[in-house]
Amino acid sequence: IIGVHLSLFDLAEHGRREVSLETQMQMAATDLQTFRRIVELSTEAIYLTDARHQIIYANEATERLTGFTRAELVGQAPLKFRAPLTAKASHDEISRKLEQGKRYRGDIDSRRKDGTPFVSDVTVVPLLQAADGGDGERSQTEGRHIWIERDATERQRMENALRESVAQARSSAAALAESRRYQESLQRRVDHLSR
Repeated sequence: IIGVHLSLFDLAEHGRREVSLETQMQMAATDLQTFRRIVELSTEAIYLTDARHQIIYANEATERLTGFTRAELVGQAPLKFRAPLTAKASHDEISRKLEQGKRYRGDIDSRRKDGTPFVSDVTVVPLLQAADGGDGERSQTEGRHIWIERDATERQRMENALRESVAQARSSAAALAESRRYQESLQRRVDHLSR
């Protein structure tokens, strides 16, 4: 009877572990669905590229930002949709950062499907790969990158206007200082002549 009791105890414990694993899988599935919903509801363009640097997923905001449908985006390189003059330099800088396992953040001149230019504030983050589990298999995320993008045209316009205002203010301050020096020089002459 003692042996049977231990066997039943072992089976009951095994059953609890299975339920726990099943519960964990359900929680993971729920978390994944929640994450997908968050990405879809984001106002930021978010897309995922594979090891060949081709888009394999794009959210709805990416369609709104670029004017391209998801079907048109999937299979394309993200920099294909950029202004031709900056695409090569941007690609080289992004590639260099990602090869070092670092994230990239910067502004890139872009064009929408209809040809309208805009400035993209782009962040590209490499997905971390899991270590080789010893069985020779590599992580499915190896070489994948998350791109997060927003239209920065208005921000850049405001920054440029601010720089121009600062330059004008400095120029005005320099002119005012020069005017004061000239006025002081004239006052010294008047004072000298009136003696």
